Amino acid sequence: MQSSSEKPTSNKGRLPLGRLLPFIVLAGVFIFGLSFPISNFFIVRVKVPDQSGNAAFAPVSKILQSSCVDCHSASPELVAYPFYAKFPIAKDTIARDMLEGQKDFVLSKAQIAGTELISNIDLAKISTVVEEGSMPPIRYKALHWDASLNREQRKAILDYIQSRNQQN
Repeated sequence: MQSSSEKPTSNKGRLPLGRLLPFIVLAGVFIFGLSFPISNFFIVRVKVPDQSGNAAFAPVSKILQSSCVDCHSASPELVAYPFYAKFPIAKDTIARDMLEGQKDFVLSKAQIAGTELISNIDLAKISTVVEEGSMPPIRYKALHWDASLNREQRKAILDYIQSRNQQN
């Protein structure tokens, strides 16, 4: 037991809460910010099975479903909305990006399934953006970390487009 003349245990080496608070707040904001892109890994997408009978199209269908239909489809069931899609700023941004994407071209469920061919004009557009690496836009990739096409995916798309061009 301590006598009244003894000093209480010192807090030497400890930071007072006032000094830690900015770091705690910053860590909380950082973790909250990471929840947006991380949540996109858990989005459940409708999977449209390939019905084309074309082995070269099957991987392209999967790529289009995972990387393109969010902005280039008018079929709401194909679009995978993130949890934050109804937040005020995100809602407007997502709607604007989808309208912009649909101005360039629109993928239908039949095209994704391979029961309807993607037009040659749309294939040329896809080929251009795949070769340039300009799609998806940086703003989309910032929140959808798995949206970028890897070398194998780019090759599958370009090989399919080339095979279609040779058929014409």
